[in-house]
Amino acid sequence: MRKQLLVTALYLGSISLGSISLVFSSAHAYVKPADDGLRAIQMQQDEAINETTAIAEQIWDKLTAEFVEQFEDGQYARAAVTARSAYELAKSTFGPNHINTADSMLKLGIVAETLGDLNTAKQQMQNALTILENQL
Repeated sequence: MRKQLLVTALYLGSISLGSISLVFSSAHAYVKPADDGLRAIQMQQDEAINETTAIAEQIWDKLTAEFVEQFEDGQYARAAVTARSAYELAKSTFGPNHINTADSMLKLGIVAETLGDLNTAKQQMQNALTILENQL
């Protein structure tokens, strides 16, 4: 397999390995910086990630506002579903140790406490506190 790859690379004249390219001639191989096209693709990917994160932040903010409204209206079951959605979004988008994830855990704990599930409430609130202590 390795021999086939080398023969193919020699035939094609180069191999691209992320940020470097190996260029082969009939006599030798040398390393050169990656193509500007690769850098442009990486920049586009970074911009797409930043845009996706910004959209997720807006959705998370909306879910948080909905949670507050539902909770204040006494719609605890709906508030729990909204808090769970906010938590799942925060965890998958921002990561398990992000402040938004901790905030969502705290909201889950508040709803659980209100509904009488004290063990779940305590666990959610302790998890949120741990994240907040580490981040702040």
